[in-house]
Amino acid sequence: MNLGNKISKIRKDNNMSQEEFAKIFNVTRQTVSSWENSKSYPDIETLTKISDKFNISLDILLKEDKKMIKALDSKLKKHKKYKVVLIILIILILIGLYFGYKGFYIIKYNAFNIEDKEFTKLKNFMDIKDDSITIKSQKLKEEEYLDFDSVKIKNDFKDFTPDLSSSDISTTVIYKLKDGDSDKNVKAAFWMGKTDTYIHRLLNETNLKEFGNKLLKDDMEKFMNKNKIKTDIDLFNYMAKYKNTKINLFSSLKDIKQQGIIYYIYQNLPIGESINLINGDYKGYMFTFDNIRQAYIMRNDSLYFFTFVYDYFTDEYINELLNTVVIR
Repeated sequence: MNLGNKISKIRKDNNMSQEEFAKIFNVTRQTVSSWENSKSYPDIETLTKISDKFNISLDILLKEDKKMIKALDSKLKKHKKYKVVLIILIILILIGLYFGYKGFYIIKYNAFNIEDKEFTKLKNFMDIKDDSITIKSQKLKEEEYLDFDSVKIKNDFKDFTPDLSSSDISTTVIYKLKDGDSDKNVKAAFWMGKTDTYIHRLLNETNLKEFGNKLLKDDMEKFMNKNKIKTDIDLFNYMAKYKNTKINLFSSLKDIKQQGIIYYIYQNLPIGESINLINGDYKGYMFTFDNIRQAYIMRNDSLYFFTFVYDYFTDEYINELLNTVVIR
């Protein structure tokens, strides 16, 4: 007796119509008729319900119906194939989402821009030179100083003319040494003043140069805190350390974000030839740009800068002058 006959016998033994039987198992009367005529078969779940409902083992229900067993086996195999295909599709979707998210990150932080030519110049510039400058403050007589705001330096600029055309004379003083009578011919120039550290500017100024999608302020704060960047020198060292990281879709999100932030910081730094550290009684650094030397001395969130322009100021002469600096 095949399965269809057994289902028909079970129904009739329980004095049920096809419609009543169908209602119990949430199928149509036509479906029950199809089962009884062996045109289709119940699925495993329905067979289990029939077995439980009428207290008949699955072994008895399926016994002798080889055609039914073969059909069930075929369904199970198809089910397994569909399951494998579904798993593969889910994996592909997850991979797509993962790389799509990385692509969004790369665009947000403009990480690919780190390959441009200007950034290559910065990367070379970010190497801090081993030969540092040591300041050992020398006390001079008060009349020997050039005094501006809270900073003093030896006044070797008596032949220089003050330039009052500066747009920010409250924080900067400029002196120029004319070459002849013309104001246009300048043999040397020197200026000094006070400004904010690059760290302070990156965290607080709103008019910094921007690129693409603007970095949120908290991104920069988290970046500084996580990497323990507290001074400009910490920043330069960090950028030099990670300057050669290559970015692609296989890069970690951390590297993508890191390089994007580094590129953003670069947008707001001058590009010169080298950086030398200043040690001793004062801490800071010196930028070199062609024939310009710009010394920065750090004090809290402020930078005291001393700019020496043209070959009039040799390295030895600059060191001599820096050794007379006094910051109150």
